[in-house]
Amino acid sequence: MRVDRLLLAREAELARIHAIEGEIESILGQPYPFDPPPAGLPSLARRKTRKRPAARKAKRASAAQAAPPVRPLRPGETAYRVTFTGADDTPHIETHYDAEALGAFLAALAPAVLRIETVDAEGGTVEAIIPPGFDRP
Repeated sequence: MRVDRLLLAREAELARIHAIEGEIESILGQPYPFDPPPAGLPSLARRKTRKRPAARKAKRASAAQAAPPVRPLRPGETAYRVTFTGADDTPHIETHYDAEALGAFLAALAPAVLRIETVDAEGGTVEAIIPPGFDRP
């Protein structure tokens, strides 16, 4: 809470400086060439970026590699319809238009996918496709 109060005080002071500079410009009728703030201000210092743990990156990479490939849409097919179970074990249906995005989606839902099918422009099923690694319903 103390840090929040100090940040609010800092913001109030910066707003006060901005208002004062605006008054000076209105008196002069043109922008005044204020000197830039000194280079030693802590808010202008470059901060070191924190590295993410390698385990998190490895987990994402393994999930992306584990995603089964989905074939591209063929002529006459406009989208993929995916039926999967949600957290409450009820079936959900989603439509995806991009095979690569669908692959990432499937990587996250791997055990819950029930059915994948391609659909035409009217929404009718063209073909049921099941990527390797998924059980047929």
